[in-house]
Amino acid sequence: MNLHFREKSASLLKLEIIIQRLYKKDPRIPEIKVDFEREMKGFIGEQKIDYFTDLL
Repeated sequence: MNLHFREKSASLLKLEIIIQRLYKKDPRIPEIKVDFEREMKGFIGEQKIDYFTDLL
């Protein structure tokens, strides 16, 4: 079984940095968090697929 380390995409890394740097009361935070959650779910899904395809 080969274990792969999947790197986060550039867009996911950018969103992580933006969330850390913006003020907590910034009106754009909810929209950015939605985008971040969508990207993070995709990243986690890719990791899960990698695990199962390595079992084949």
